[in-house]
Amino acid sequence: MKVVVIGGGPSGVTSAIFAKNSGNSVVLLERNDKVLKKLLITGNGRCNYFNENFSIEHYYSNDIDVLKEIITSDNRDLFLEFFNDLGIVPFIKNDYYYPYSNMASSVRELLISKLNGCDVICNAFVKRIEKNDAEFLVYYNDSVISCDKVIISGGSKAYPKTGSDGSCYDIAKSFGHSINMIYPALTKFIGNEFYFKKWDGVRSHAEVSLYENDSFVKKEFGEVQFTKTGISGICIFNLSNIVSKGLKCGNKYEVRINFMSFTEDALLWFNSRSSKNIYSVLEGFLNFKLIDIILKVCDIDSDCCFEDLDSSSRDKLLCYLTSFPFKVLECGSFDISQVCGGGVSLLEINPYTMESKIVSDLYFCGEILDVSGDCGGYNLAFAFISGILAGRSDLND
Repeated sequence: MKVVVIGGGPSGVTSAIFAKNSGNSVVLLERNDKVLKKLLITGNGRCNYFNENFSIEHYYSNDIDVLKEIITSDNRDLFLEFFNDLGIVPFIKNDYYYPYSNMASSVRELLISKLNGCDVICNAFVKRIEKNDAEFLVYYNDSVISCDKVIISGGSKAYPKTGSDGSCYDIAKSFGHSINMIYPALTKFIGNEFYFKKWDGVRSHAEVSLYENDSFVKKEFGEVQFTKTGISGICIFNLSNIVSKGLKCGNKYEVRINFMSFTEDALLWFNSRSSKNIYSVLEGFLNFKLIDIILKVCDIDSDCCFEDLDSSSRDKLLCYLTSFPFKVLECGSFDISQVCGGGVSLLEINPYTMESKIVSDLYFCGEILDVSGDCGGYNLAFAFISGILAGRSDLND
């Protein structure tokens, strides 16, 4: 068989490797000047490619029941065996998998070495794909390739600096596929309060709780990064899969930040320090910029002690320390988002082979599909697994 793979990201390169290893003639078309460009910046250049807590609970899709057939222990083992065969020694920290070299470039070079035997064409912009009774015709630049099977692994609209513009969505639609609503994911929250400029640059460990239309949805813990437009950080990114989509559907969201998650009883904790200067007590766990903001919002003098406050002031202070409200007005744009939510509906994909249920011999994998995951290696893991399934799936038939 002659197979054309569109997109030289992790899923596309992996599918090309597996298709080639099955004895097929493989052409890989990549619109950038080199393959795996985005991989080099993942994990801050260290390539966080997997997570020990690999499970469906860390993924989002409109068709979650179909996704459960892909996020399985068998596919986990298949992926880890592939990386072991590549020669990548894992370094595992807090359940995050990195290459032992601590460099994404190591993973990239080992993957590229396995492309030997594939015809890799860079700077190739695919314009359209047609299918007749006998073959596919793939039109790119001023050329055309005929082939028996096509694997589409083009990138989403997220982070276009890496060359991805989501153009493969249009190709999928041209074959009758549905595209579920696309939205930025793994991105920051934007609000509008007078104190944002004051807290810009501050980082604080906190527990963050998400509320949708005043109802609790999910809780995360981690380092919150405070910016001049709102809040960011991994714990915020992990909530953005829900918020970004929900805002487009008209839902309202509020994040409540608990700066005192280190104690189960904030009142008891303060009472044990009630005779001490409040500012000095807060300095034990809060950045001075946050202290200034909270005391100003609560209208509390920094020189007083907790025991000097009336009950109303105490309640307000404890509320802002354990449930600081942040109204989410919008999420970060596609330009700064790590991934996209939405994409080609999984209802139209065979989850065991990644083949289209609408057009035979047409396959999809990676970012173009309606799958997004939390931070921590989940998105890369899906990209590699879906690439394996697409590349190895009965391509000799």
